[in-house]
Amino acid sequence: MRILFFILFVIAVAAIGITFTLQNPGSMPISYYGIGEREVPIAAIGIGAVVIGFILGWLFRTMSVMKASARARRAERKLTRVEREVEELRPASVAEEVI
Repeated sequence: MRILFFILFVIAVAAIGITFTLQNPGSMPISYYGIGEREVPIAAIGIGAVVIGFILGWLFRTMSVMKASARARRAERKLTRVEREVEELRPASVAEEVI
């Protein structure tokens, strides 16, 4: 299901990109802090913005996943430590019940 959603999403983005390119064939001047002025197709600006958005989204998502993984590893270590402690204390409590 996820693959189907991804394929449909890619097709939709491609269709929007193609129609945007066909509707806006012109160029516009771009200048960045006096480095120089350059004529860039409007479609390239749109594609660049989408690509930058995807990259930033991927980076933030990766950071979130890494944080959750680290939290899960810490919880597993704590669980292992507590289980070990319970196993150490269990024979002592059984011995006390026998006496």
